[in-house]
Amino acid sequence: MAPGSGLWLTGESTWLAVPGRIEELSLPHAADLADVRHAVIADGALTVCSQCVARRDLTETDLPARVGVSTKTVRRWSAVDVAAVTNPHDDDP
Repeated sequence: MAPGSGLWLTGESTWLAVPGRIEELSLPHAADLADVRHAVIADGALTVCSQCVARRDLTETDLPARVGVSTKTVRRWSAVDVAAVTNPHDDDP
């Protein structure tokens, strides 16, 4: 993960920020998800949606100290993001 990168969790993925929950998951042939979460927190930012936290009856005390809770619901899109979404196969012949 590039330094300064971040991951935004919404909906049911909010549970992945709660200690103990991600450790219950295992995906064959994939990196350990707890290690991935740790790397995201160590090198960037892990943010969860405040509405998603509230809908699961969680509070900020249920989350690790370095996990942010944000009231922002709209992501800022860069021109590269928009191009990737609008022209996903632009490099195809």
